[in-house]
Amino acid sequence: MHPNDVQKWRKRRPFEPFYMEISTGERFSVRHPETLFVGPTSCHLVFVSDEMYEDFVDLALIHIVRIGRDRPTSNGRSRKRGKP
Repeated sequence: MHPNDVQKWRKRRPFEPFYMEISTGERFSVRHPETLFVGPTSCHLVFVSDEMYEDFVDLALIHIVRIGRDRPTSNGRSRKRGKP
Protein backbone atom coordinates (compact mmCIF):
# COMPACT_ATOMS: atom_id res chain seq x y z
CA MET A 1 0.00 0.00 0.00
CA HIS A 2 1.21 3.52 -0.70
CA PRO A 3 2.11 5.64 2.37
CA ASN A 4 -0.34 8.36 1.27
CA ASP A 5 -3.22 5.86 1.48
CA VAL A 6 -2.39 5.14 5.12
CA GLN A 7 -1.87 8.84 5.88
CA LYS A 8 -5.34 9.68 4.50
CA TRP A 9 -6.91 7.45 7.15
CA ARG A 10 -4.59 8.78 9.87
CA LYS A 11 -5.36 12.43 9.05
CA ARG A 12 -9.16 12.13 8.76
CA ARG A 13 -11.05 14.73 10.78
CA PRO A 14 -12.87 13.89 12.84
CA PHE A 15 -10.65 10.89 13.39
CA GLU A 16 -12.36 7.49 13.22
CA PRO A 17 -10.63 4.32 14.47
CA PHE A 18 -9.61 2.06 11.59
CA TYR A 19 -7.90 -1.26 11.01
CA MET A 20 -5.08 -2.30 8.74
CA GLU A 21 -5.15 -5.88 7.49
CA ILE A 22 -1.87 -7.44 6.40
CA SER A 23 -1.16 -10.24 3.94
CA THR A 24 -1.26 -12.90 6.70
CA GLY A 25 -4.87 -11.94 7.51
CA GLU A 26 -4.00 -10.35 10.85
CA ARG A 27 -5.64 -6.99 11.60
CA PHE A 28 -4.28 -4.13 13.67
CA SER A 29 -6.45 -1.37 15.11
CA VAL A 30 -5.44 2.29 15.01
CA ARG A 31 -7.40 3.96 17.81
CA HIS A 32 -5.60 7.32 17.86
CA PRO A 33 -3.72 9.10 15.06
CA GLU A 34 -0.82 9.83 17.45
CA THR A 35 -0.05 6.11 17.76
CA LEU A 36 0.70 5.58 14.06
CA PHE A 37 3.88 6.78 12.37
CA VAL A 38 4.05 6.31 8.60
CA GLY A 39 7.33 6.17 6.69
CA PRO A 40 8.12 5.60 3.01
CA THR A 41 8.15 1.77 3.23
CA SER A 42 6.74 0.88 6.65
CA CYS A 43 4.65 2.14 9.52
CA HIS A 44 5.15 1.91 13.27
CA LEU A 45 2.02 1.33 15.38
CA VAL A 46 2.17 1.79 19.16
CA PHE A 47 -0.38 0.11 21.42
CA VAL A 48 -1.28 1.93 24.62
CA SER A 49 -3.58 1.17 27.52
CA ASP A 50 -4.63 3.78 30.06
CA GLU A 51 -2.20 6.19 28.35
CA MET A 52 0.80 3.94 29.03
CA TYR A 53 3.00 2.23 26.44
CA GLU A 54 2.07 -1.43 26.06
CA ASP A 55 3.57 -2.74 22.82
CA PHE A 56 4.37 -1.83 19.22
CA VAL A 57 4.52 -3.39 15.77
CA ASP A 58 6.31 -2.41 12.58
CA LEU A 59 4.37 -3.18 9.41
CA ALA A 60 5.81 -3.19 5.89
CA LEU A 61 3.48 -1.14 3.71
CA ILE A 62 3.79 -3.74 0.95
CA HIS A 63 1.98 -6.22 3.25
CA ILE A 64 -0.96 -3.94 4.10
CA VAL A 65 -3.76 -5.25 1.89
CA ARG A 66 -6.85 -3.53 3.32
CA ILE A 67 -7.83 -0.57 5.49
CA GLY A 68 -11.31 0.03 6.88
CA ARG A 69 -13.40 1.36 9.77
CA ASP A 70 -12.87 -0.58 12.95
CA ARG A 71 -14.38 -1.57 16.26
CA PRO A 72 -11.27 -2.65 18.18
CA THR A 73 -10.92 -5.31 20.83
CA SER A 74 -9.28 -4.51 24.17
CA ASN A 75 -5.76 -5.51 23.03
CA GLY A 76 -5.74 -3.30 19.92
CA ARG A 77 -5.89 -6.18 17.47
CA SER A 78 -9.08 -6.41 15.49
CA ARG A 79 -11.25 -9.47 15.27
CA LYS A 80 -11.40 -11.31 12.00
CA ARG A 81 -14.66 -10.88 10.14
CA GLY A 82 -17.25 -13.46 11.09
CA LYS A 83 -15.78 -14.32 14.50
CA PRO A 84 -17.47 -13.20 17.77
